[in-house]
Amino acid sequence: MAYLKVFAFLAALIILSDAAPSARDTNTASELNPLVVHAVNSGTQTPAANLQVTLFRQNDDGSFKLISSRPTAADGEISDFVTEEDFVGGVYKLQFATSAFWANSGFSSFYENVDVVFSVEAENHDHYDIDVFISPSSFSSTATVTDPHILRN
Repeated sequence: MAYLKVFAFLAALIILSDAAPSARDTNTASELNPLVVHAVNSGTQTPAANLQVTLFRQNDDGSFKLISSRPTAADGEISDFVTEEDFVGGVYKLQFATSAFWANSGFSSFYENVDVVFSVEAENHDHYDIDVFISPSSFSSTATVTDPHILRN
């Protein structure tokens, strides 16, 4: 019983002390990048690892220029698509290669690709978190835009 009291006391000290990492401390890699993408397999509620995602920026003529392309990590995240300096105002498109992803998982996909097109304001240097939930026959997306200066302080 004495061990339990000591454990509870030490756990409370760690939780209440400044030495304990906060949720903000554990997200520093994502916070330093202006664009972070998260992909989730909505059927299993697990990260969609190795999903190829391509980032494009729209040109003045309406066409899209390739910025970067890479697969999601084991946690379903990509946090190093673009630097803050290169993430300028304009229209961007994230293209998720869902057909290839599902084929590699043994499923056929209704959608060849899933595109998420969004705008970035030139004067803001906000942090964009874009989440995509996919299944072989459906998808949904949500975004959170925050001021990175608030996150870093």
